[in-house]
Amino acid sequence: MNSIKKNQITDSLFNYLGIASTMFGLIMLAIFIANILIDGIARIDWQFLTSLPSRKPEKAGILTAWTGTVWILGLTAVFAIPLSVATGIYLEEYGKRNKLGTLIEINITNLAGVPSIIYGLLGLEIFERILHFVSSLMAGAFTLALLILPIIIVATREAIREAIRAVPNSLREASYGMGATKWQTVSHQGYCLPLQEVFLPALSCRCQGQWAKRPRLL
Repeated sequence: MNSIKKNQITDSLFNYLGIASTMFGLIMLAIFIANILIDGIARIDWQFLTSLPSRKPEKAGILTAWTGTVWILGLTAVFAIPLSVATGIYLEEYGKRNKLGTLIEINITNLAGVPSIIYGLLGLEIFERILHFVSSLMAGAFTLALLILPIIIVATREAIREAIRAVPNSLREASYGMGATKWQTVSHQGYCLPLQEVFLPALSCRCQGQWAKRPRLL
């Protein structure tokens, strides 16, 4: 048996091993989820959803938990999405291609990879100790907004670049020739932002922000 045949057999065995490992993980995950659903659904009722936490198990509920989650997700979206989309449009359409612009782009890209605990410490110092929000929803929403801002900005810029490639430059020139301003050309003629390329990352970032427990705990 030559080396080529051995490599083919090794590759096939590794492929089967990877498939088997993946299937095992998926099956175990399905078992855990099914077990949680079977045990948990029977205990979820209107009283459980609308009751406050209590020391007595039969009277305990999750009203404060799910309402707080809804509020903080909503406020984070209100603060983060418009600002990040506007920033992405400004950097791509209005920002100058100089050293300062390059430095800003590099920093935004780097901020997208900063651990959430750093944003938690930043929010603790700025929003609670300096601005005195004192453990409010606003402090948590602003902190999570800072967490997801760089990611949505990067996604917006990528969506804009794809849209620019799809729109002929003659359309922009015609808009300028008719006397349109820069913003009118950008918003109406320059491109139509692919919504799924902006808001799906935004939704994903909101989920990431919600599950980033360390900034919220701080």
